[in-house]
Amino acid sequence: MKISLAHIEEVVRAQPGCADAVVVAVAHPRWGERPVVVAAGAAVDDPAVLVAVEARLGSVAKPDGVVRVAALPLLPSGKPDRRAAATLARTHSAG
Repeated sequence: MKISLAHIEEVVRAQPGCADAVVVAVAHPRWGERPVVVAAGAAVDDPAVLVAVEARLGSVAKPDGVVRVAALPLLPSGKPDRRAAATLARTHSAG
């Protein structure tokens, strides 16, 4: 089942401490890809973020985790660099 990362991101950004966050797809051995949240700043209640997504969009949409970074990587345009964020998420998942 496919879930839009944009829909997941909308729910994530509505959570406290997650206004500066993106949701990216990361390779998963069983499911092909799974969503992971990359958020700037200190962890607030990251497990609650995952629960909120599951409650709103179902268990299929629940991200595998939240990766916290000092600041989101940005493109020269000022928009989030989703490719770089996905690399951060993969690196965190592997380590």
